[in-house]
Amino acid sequence: MPELLLEMYKEQLDWGWITLNDLKQDVVSELLTTENYKQITGENYDEETSN
Repeated sequence: MPELLLEMYKEQLDWGWITLNDLKQDVVSELLTTENYKQITGENYDEETSN
C-alpha cells in the first residue's frame, strides 16, 4: 500500500473518523493486510478480536 494511503488512514484514525474496528473489518475484507494494520495502529492485528 502506498505510504500516502497509510498516512491518510493514520490521520483518519487520529481524528476519530474511523475506528480500530473499521480497520479490522478492512483486514477481513482484504482491503488492508495485517502488516498495513500494524503500520497504521502500531499494534499487531488479532484475529480473535476482529469479529
